[in-house]
Amino acid sequence: MSPKQPRGRAERVAAVVEQLAAAFGVEATGPLYAAYTAGLDGMSADEVEAAGALALRGCKWMPKPAELRALVRGDPKALAVPAWESVLSAMLEHGSYVSVDFEDKAINAAVRSMGGWPRLCLREGDDLHTWARKEFLAAYESFASIGVPEETGACLPGRAEEANGERFAEHTPMKRIAAPMRRLAAGRRSLPPGDGA
Repeated sequence: MSPKQPRGRAERVAAVVEQLAAAFGVEATGPLYAAYTAGLDGMSADEVEAAGALALRGCKWMPKPAELRALVRGDPKALAVPAWESVLSAMLEHGSYVSVDFEDKAINAAVRSMGGWPRLCLREGDDLHTWARKEFLAAYESFASIGVPEETGACLPGRAEEANGERFAEHTPMKRIAAPMRRLAAGRRSLPPGDGA
């Protein structure tokens, strides 16, 4: 018996799609793989595998990529408020000068879509607690639903990194911020942090 070879994300996603197709009597074609690969972009391989396992146990028909995402990530609307609270907490704790990287990449993407970390940190009062909140919740729900491309979900540079570029990164580590509530639905299995590749 040969030792198990490490597999990359693409191979792991393809294996899940193949398992689902076999279990639900769907032909595993090239376009099917392409559709699921695109639809599951932004999910780690661990999340895709967990979603596949949950689908095999609980679905009657082959789930769409959005349904697989919801199986492990929960309802984007329910996750949006805890995500916003995580942003507010990070703003108070770290401020605009520090670069931050949220474990939940939909947070990074939503903040980036609002002009970036320093710009968000400058907002205050009603502008922050009413208008920025509303803008964030809508952006977060969208990104959490459709997935986050790697570049869009990347670390959010703070003012110091923006001003000093590469020199800053060498001397000051960015602050990694854990996902506020990765699983809200009862009974969902919690996944370990990481890229799952």
